[in-house]
Amino acid sequence: MKDTSWHEKALKLSADGLGYAAIGREVGKARSTVFDFLAGQGVSRSIDADRALSASVAARKDAEAKYKEVSRRLEQVEKERDIALAFKQKTTSTKSRIPAIRAIHKGKNEAAAIALASDWHVEEIVNPRRINNLNEYNPDISRKRSQQFFRSLVSLIRKERQDVSIKTLVLWLGGDFITGRIHDELIETTAYAPLQAAMFAGELIGDGLKFLADNAGLDSIILPCSQGNHGRTTKERRFSTAADNSYEHSMYCHLAQRFTDPIFDWRISEGYYEYVEAFGKTLRFSHGENIKYSGGVGGITIPAIKHFLRADQQRRSDFDACGHYHQRMPFTPAHKFAMNGSLIGYNAFAQSVGASPEIPVQSFQILDEKRGFTIAAPLIVTE
Repeated sequence: MKDTSWHEKALKLSADGLGYAAIGREVGKARSTVFDFLAGQGVSRSIDADRALSASVAARKDAEAKYKEVSRRLEQVEKERDIALAFKQKTTSTKSRIPAIRAIHKGKNEAAAIALASDWHVEEIVNPRRINNLNEYNPDISRKRSQQFFRSLVSLIRKERQDVSIKTLVLWLGGDFITGRIHDELIETTAYAPLQAAMFAGELIGDGLKFLADNAGLDSIILPCSQGNHGRTTKERRFSTAADNSYEHSMYCHLAQRFTDPIFDWRISEGYYEYVEAFGKTLRFSHGENIKYSGGVGGITIPAIKHFLRADQQRRSDFDACGHYHQRMPFTPAHKFAMNGSLIGYNAFAQSVGASPEIPVQSFQILDEKRGFTIAAPLIVTE
């Protein structure tokens, strides 16, 4: 049976002006079928009119699509404007969302300062012409640098007091304050004989201790003392009697007799290690010459870690301080030791073994009662 259900709709659409193709799309018939039907009904349209009408319809639909796109973009712009206005209102506020710094009350958040003083070699002469002008050193310069060490130390203590209360200083006197004459060449490169050099070093340290007592605002200065290898009276090292054959050990004892004020707490060991307990942490001090290192590519870190792990078998520590190698390495939780630099700086011996030049520097550390070991900083000793 022939389908005629679309005829009426086709006639109506034709009366509305739609072309053959448009009517065909509406009723689901081919354009030729619509043409034949309308022609049979006496309805005819020119091909040009039909095409024009189709184009008009297409243009209308395209305009509608563009209108929808413009409306969508306008809506998006309005949303972005609203967000920008809200952000501006928040960021122009003068009220900070960061909590104010809490005032530190007495007895709260205590900390101890730790300073490492070693390898001063106060009487040694470094001729700049013999090391490509990388450094110069003599007793006059050693005096200036030692004074700068104590000034820098007081400055750092005052700076850290912005955040913590510091009433205690652990000042390690770590040895090799003198160069001595343990090798024949040192007779030619030192300004004083060992005993005179020890007296001069004691004078510089004594001046610094008086400066700390007068200017650092401390209740206690703990002084662990280690003798160095350069300060020995013998050509070869002594082990069980090292302290008995050390100019520096005698210097420490003499200083302890001079500075008897209760603020000074002297810890002069006759052994290799000296220990201090602070805020539940064990601090261990040694000059460092027992660390076996021959200049390997990996550096001194691994030999030092191995050395201190062996020392932990005797008595465990949370912090190790050493010197000897004239190379500053700040404390980190990974290796748990601080290696001190030197006051003398670069010299001909360092150049001969291929060491990298390092500026004259000492070390500073903060031990916080709550946070543990925090700030580690260099103590600059040059002006």
